[in-house]
Amino acid sequence: MKNIGAEKITNRHFQYISSFILLTWAITGIVIGWLFRLDGADFMQFESDAWVFFESGSSGLLDVEPNILYFLTHENLLPTAIYNFIYSSLKLISINPDPIYGIIANTCTMVLSNFLIVRYSRNVLGTNGRQSLLQANLLGGFGVFLMFGGIHLRDCFAVLLMTVSAIFFNRGIVYKQGPSKRLLMLLVFMIVGFLTRTEMVVIALLGFTSQIFLNAKKSFFDAFQIIFALLLAIIMYGAIFNTVSEQYQAYLALSKAESGSSSLAYSALYEAPLLISTILSAFLVLFIKFPFFAGIFSDSYAFFMSIGAFQMIFFIPYFFDKVFQVIASTGELRDRYLHFVIIIFGLLLAVSLTSMQARHFFVAYPLMVLVAVPNNKIYTVYKSRPLIRALCILLGLFAVILNVLSSWLKLI
Repeated sequence: MKNIGAEKITNRHFQYISSFILLTWAITGIVIGWLFRLDGADFMQFESDAWVFFESGSSGLLDVEPNILYFLTHENLLPTAIYNFIYSSLKLISINPDPIYGIIANTCTMVLSNFLIVRYSRNVLGTNGRQSLLQANLLGGFGVFLMFGGIHLRDCFAVLLMTVSAIFFNRGIVYKQGPSKRLLMLLVFMIVGFLTRTEMVVIALLGFTSQIFLNAKKSFFDAFQIIFALLLAIIMYGAIFNTVSEQYQAYLALSKAESGSSSLAYSALYEAPLLISTILSAFLVLFIKFPFFAGIFSDSYAFFMSIGAFQMIFFIPYFFDKVFQVIASTGELRDRYLHFVIIIFGLLLAVSLTSMQARHFFVAYPLMVLVAVPNNKIYTVYKSRPLIRALCILLGLFAVILNVLSSWLKLI
């Protein structure tokens, strides 16, 4: 009985410590965003996306009667509705709208998402205390996640959607879920994703289809579910095609303005054959930007992204090493971790083919942390391990060299 009690205390202490770590990092993000906002010239917070979400959330945008057309043309509807509720509630007690209240909501959402991931890793995947605390620091201290919580952006809701949907479908790999329950939750997650950001419907589809393939028993229900998912994907693609096309053109124009149509980066990403441009786009998305310190103090967005880009120089090679460990593993946890890997690379492909924006991809970062810091049982010895590890190290060195060259020669 003593051992059981001690284990319960250990779990409780773990929850307190991990929560403290996540909250400390979250407050750090708020302080950094606030310091940039004090300057009064932060482009992201006074002119760009963060300002748009504050204005739409605090100006009563939803004080209209919604209809089907409204839902199909307002991809930010869910975040806007949440912000609108917060600011409307504050007005009732005579508190004027201020971005800090939306930022606090974002921070709470990020802390919740990160805590769910760390808790799932410890309680279900079986990571030990040291690994779980490492995961908490990797999640809380990631530059892009500090931004999601520290300024008035909607991306925190996409992270929560990714976390909840991935955990739900990942549990289904071991614990049986009825076809009707899975299909219902797929539909719910897709609707929530659509109302958060149209492209986010792919999150639920990736989690659902990868679970079905990993559990496939060549049954009628498996075939039906896969066909149903594909039909949903076709329908949703038709619904969001115009939005995705418009955003692609917008990011194309932005890249052209920032780099110039004659730059190596622009030519490689937009004028090279599809396969080459997709691989290069994925590389740029994973490492966020080159050089990582470019414009670091120009505004809050650049600062947070620079911190994230520096961290990825070390994290991405380590992550790829663990991906190969998962693939080579034959243990009982292999399918659980492989499920996360499929979602990660599926989203990477989708982002590389569309917006090529790192912040759109890194909503999958919690899953990357799970794979990078897995249960020790996933480790296995395989013949090509030394070669794979050497290639991962070379990937990191290449990223370092590219950071230097891009600064010196201004290639990107």
